[in-house]
Amino acid sequence: MKKFIFSAVALMAFSFAGMAKEKVKEILLLEENCSATYVSEKACWISVGKTDKEATLLARTAYYDCGRRNYNERQQLKIDAFNTL
Repeated sequence: MKKFIFSAVALMAFSFAGMAKEKVKEILLLEENCSATYVSEKACWISVGKTDKEATLLARTAYYDCGRRNYNERQQLKIDAFNTL
């Protein structure tokens, strides 16, 4: 499966006695390309003899699973960033 690299920069501002300091944290996030997952899964299922409708349903399941994994990873990064404050 292909992966995309996203770099997210989280800015957190802190205030000490009227002076503002900024702390920058760079996060590297690897996400699956869910569209590519869908296409490859569908082609794979068709190649093993599934009908187009069956292959579409199975590939759609893989697509949604991919999206859930990406969402869960982003949420965990937010939690981790918050806990480092």
